Amino acid sequence: MCTLRRKARVSFEAENDDSHAAPEEHIMSLQPENSEPEQLKKEYITFMKGVVSAPLNFPGTTYRKALQSRSIILGFIERKMEERLKEMKGNENDLLGWVLKNSNLLKEQILDLLLSLLFAGHETSSVAIA
Repeated sequence: MCTLRRKARVSFEAENDDSHAAPEEHIMSLQPENSEPEQLKKEYITFMKGVVSAPLNFPGTTYRKALQSRSIILGFIERKMEERLKEMKGNENDLLGWVLKNSNLLKEQILDLLLSLLFAGHETSSVAIA
């Protein structure tokens, strides 16, 4: 079997294998059956397009849309953080819970950390599957 077909088959099998959780599930315990991961994915795709675009911060540019998506993603993560802090849940089943309980990072540092890890997790997964 040629390499391309083998990669396509592996990619398809990996996408249909429930044992591989998405990065957002490990980072913030987001479940795929909720609408949140889909909304986050849409914003993430817009963000990614801006990462590889010319940094022209004018209305309508890909870069400007990426900055807006980044703000939406960070707002989403911040709301998740606030929910966890209000609940004072000792849930360390994901990175967000662990960081909130065991680190002295500032809120902005936690937001940057989680956004970076979401970015790295998606990019690593997509390259591995391809």
